[in-house]
This record gives sequence, structure tokens and C-alpha cells, in this order.
Amino acid sequence: MALDDPVGTIADEWSVRERKETRDCFKTPEGRYNLGKTWRTKPASRRSTEPASARAMEAEYDARCKRRCVYAESGENAYVLVNSGDCVRVLDYDAATACKAVAKIGFHSGCVTAIAWREKGESDRYDLLVGLSNGEVWAIDLGRNVADKGRWVTAATRWNVEGEGVNKSRCNAVIWRPRSDEDILEPFDCVSLHADGSMYTYNSSRDGNKASFAPVVDMNILSVVASDAQGSNPMTRWHFGRSSLNAASFSPDSCLLTVVNGAGMCRVLDVSRDRPNIVAGFKSYYAGFNAVAWSPCGRYVLAAGESDMIEIWGMYEREVLAWGVQGHRSWVTDIAVDELATADDNNILRFATVGEDCRVVLWDWRVPVDDVFTEDDDALEDRVDRLSIGSSSRSHSRGPSFVGPDANVVQAARRNEVERLVPIMTHKLHTSPVTSVLFTTEAALTATVDSVKLWLRPSQRSRYARTITDDSVSDYCV
Repeated sequence: MALDDPVGTIADEWSVRERKETRDCFKTPEGRYNLGKTWRTKPASRRSTEPASARAMEAEYDARCKRRCVYAESGENAYVLVNSGDCVRVLDYDAATACKAVAKIGFHSGCVTAIAWREKGESDRYDLLVGLSNGEVWAIDLGRNVADKGRWVTAATRWNVEGEGVNKSRCNAVIWRPRSDEDILEPFDCVSLHADGSMYTYNSSRDGNKASFAPVVDMNILSVVASDAQGSNPMTRWHFGRSSLNAASFSPDSCLLTVVNGAGMCRVLDVSRDRPNIVAGFKSYYAGFNAVAWSPCGRYVLAAGESDMIEIWGMYEREVLAWGVQGHRSWVTDIAVDELATADDNNILRFATVGEDCRVVLWDWRVPVDDVFTEDDDALEDRVDRLSIGSSSRSHSRGPSFVGPDANVVQAARRNEVERLVPIMTHKLHTSPVTSVLFTTEAALTATVDSVKLWLRPSQRSRYARTITDDSVSDYCV
């Protein structure tokens, strides 16, 4: 390197600094996770000849447009999908392959802000949902788009075109509804959440007519209205107030839906009936929620956001049972439950969180003894009865619940009434804020605005005991 090459010198210094600040492995009770692969996902360059792409590029650098990471399968191939500017990049999941995009699915009308994938059934036309910054929602056949290798999307259905007649606010999330028993009424199979506080339901099996909804009368209250056009997509609009809807999650049996917003409200809706109603929920201890997830057993809700901590809420107890603390130093952006680790030990609920502090944090919450399920446990059969009671088995000295549609939503618990949970691992694994995390059978995936990392699970069991005590937590945290 020449002495008069300041650009190269700065690049070398930055490379050394990045290696010092981040790690290529981390330890857990079951062993060591090693970095198996890193994809660089810089946004595409601005193109002056394509105004739509230029607008998408501006949205890409908006802090509200977070990098999302999704694991998907198509045929015999496994992919990692990430949003990047006006396209969805399809990456080869195999750690042994080159770190190049297999395909890029582009969209003319805006920046990609939300993606979701589901396994394609025999009667399904689409398996990928994409939400855009202008409010549009696309249903796509991933396999056909990868095979076509075209620059722009094909084999797709477009809803809420440029927000005309429905919603022009940013789409923050799209979610597929899990498939359930045939005896449960399922008029819709996916939803989209928007920045103006509205959520829309869709039926992906039909293209649908152009939808039209009456204006919201009161922006501050819950309202549910159907489209004026029969057989349209979207089908219904659920408006939750002025605050932005940031995330949602279906329960494993698809009967319940949790929705969180920027005002710190976590609402649980019973969507098994024609008209949904709020059956439970809770207010955050501080500020807004950014992420939410269900436990595999369907009894606990995990939510986190601007309070820098994780709240574990019991569906039957109707109370916040634990707070995850000392893991993050800034806002939490995403939560993922490790169902594989949880299945190994029914007494432990393993989940991961990521945040704007560039950290990845792992948590193990010991489920109360009387909540551990067995094959003969009939507690799940009493779900409807327990939901209808609306009472709590605990005695938190909180304030009165809310009124109106939120009458079943409880106020935040006090500091001295909730169990404190400390992480089993917390490390700075990226140099940029981490916005997405998920688990697969072989690995964990974390994503930032400029990279996606694949962390391979331990190849052999660790000699460390499975039980974690407060004294041993420091072995896995810095």
C-alpha cells in the first residue's frame, strides 16, 4: 500500500476496526455457533433514467424501512430472502455456496418494506407476500420468479395498487395465517399492517375486485369495516388508532392474532369468528412495541420495542410474567423463538432478540412448572373457557384497564411485581443496527442494512450443563 493512498489506508483501518468490534462465533449452553456465511446486501445504485427506482432508493435510506430476512423453500432449493431497495434479493441458503444473489425480483412502484413466505400447498397459487412503501401488497409465486430470472416481478397478483381507494401509507408488515383445522372458519389467509394504524385482510386464492372503504370516522378508536365492493381484495379494514402498526403474529392454532403498535399497545384478537374482537392484551412498560411473537405452545406472548427490554405475557394469567433486562442498550427491533431448542427441553423457552445497538441476544426463560405441557394435558382444550373468563390469577397493583373495545387490555405492571430475566448470551455481532433474526433447523440468521449472516448451530453438544444459573451467565455475555 502506497503511503500517498489515503483511501486504501482508511479502508484497511475500517476493516481492522470491524474485526475488533464484532465476533465470528458465540457460545451457548449447547455449544458454539460459528459464522458460516455472510452476504453483503448493499442497496442498488440510483438510476436517473428510472424515476420509480429513484423514489425506492430514497425510501431505502429511510430509517423506518428496515431490512427483513426470510427463510424460504422452493422445490428442492432453500433460499434466504431480503428486501433491498425496490427488489427482493433471493440468496442461496447453503453455507457452502458462493455469496451471490440467485435472483432479484424487482417492483416498479416503490421500496420493498415487508416480506413473508409460507410453504405452498397443492391448491395455493402463491407462497410469497411483499409489501411496499406506497401501501401496495403483492402475492407472488417464488419458484416461477426464480426460474424466470427476470428483472421485474412476474406470476403475481397486485392489491391496493398505489394505494388507490384503500391505503397509501407504508406497509410495515405482511403475515400469512397458519393453516388450521377445516372446521375453523377462515375467510382470510393473510394480512398487511400499515403506518396509519390500519390492518387489511386478504384471500390469496382469488384476485379480487378493486376494493373501496368508507373513510375512518374517528382515527383514535378501533373500527372494523368490510369493503364496499363485494368479493374484493383486501376484504376488510381493521383500524386501531393513529399509531403505526409495527408487527403482528398469529398463534400456532391461527385462532388468535396479536398486533403491536408504536403507542405500546399489544392487543390479542380472536379471529376465529366472523367479526374479530379484542379478548386480551397489555400496555408496554414504556414507549412503543416493534416486535411480537408467540411461544410454540400458544400460551405466551413475547413483545419488545423502545423500552430496551422484552416482556413475556401469559395468555391465561393475563399478566406480564417476566421482563428480559440487561441484554440491549437501545431499541429492540425483532424477536424469534427457537422452536428446536425449546423442543429439546419443554421447561425452557428459548428466543432471540436483536436491536439498534447492533447486538444479538439469546434468552432462556424457565416456564412455570404447572405450565409444562404433556400429551395428556387438556389445558389447551379449555382455551375458549379461559378466554371468556377474562380474569387474572395474579394480583398486580396496576391501574384500571382501558375502556371500550380495549376493555380487556390491562395496564402495565409495576417494576417490583415482575420477574427479571437475564440473557444467556449477548454480543455485538454486526457493525450496523440489526433489524431481523430467525431460526432454521441448521442455523440462525441475522440481518442489517448492509449484510446478512448465517450462524451454524453447534455440531456437537457442549460439555456445559443445560441449566443456566446467574453465576454462569457471564460466561456467555460481554
